[in-house]
Amino acid sequence: MKAETADVVLDVRDHNYLPRVAPHFLKWRAQYGEPFLFWFGAKPRICVFDYELVRQIVSSKSGHFPKNDAHPNVLELLGKGLVLVNGVDWVRHRRVIDPAFATDKIKVIDIMP
Repeated sequence: MKAETADVVLDVRDHNYLPRVAPHFLKWRAQYGEPFLFWFGAKPRICVFDYELVRQIVSSKSGHFPKNDAHPNVLELLGKGLVLVNGVDWVRHRRVIDPAFATDKIKVIDIMP
């Protein structure tokens, strides 16, 4: 599978990176349907592709899915920011960065060449 995707060039404007980065997820989706369960070491994981289902899970069940403890190397690299914290710390970090992602600020950004 790796050889099949080695020549695929990633387009920086396209968020569909699975064919190049994780083609096995696409293979499993075709084989098992959506959503599907897979094991990451000793931990079960559920893979969801449907945007609306992901949105529903994240918005209404967020307390059911705490983040895992970060690997020490990742923690050293990223620190205890929004990506790696939960609970009260997450709320505080989110409150600080929310204004930067307001619609009027995002409209100004133009990343397309």
